[in-house]
Amino acid sequence: MVVLFADIRCPDGLELFNYAGSGHAGYHLATVCGRKRKNKIGNDNTAIYSDTNGAYVTFRTFPGRKRGAGFIIRYTLVDPEDRTCTVS
Repeated sequence: MVVLFADIRCPDGLELFNYAGSGHAGYHLATVCGRKRKNKIGNDNTAIYSDTNGAYVTFRTFPGRKRGAGFIIRYTLVDPEDRTCTVS
């Protein structure tokens, strides 16, 4: 996954996790708040990889006056058997 654009006013935020199965998030991969991404892997321009068969994306928002344009994420699905990609 790559966060192409983010304008989310703190304390609201977008959090990305690998998928742990049964509808549960696993390892925390990144947090997006404001215009920056706090990434556990690399810098803001680095792709975020999940080593499981999915990802868990959570957008949290709190009551009150909202500002910000939102976010855009590009993701690529890779078949581990033959390494072919599907881009969305």
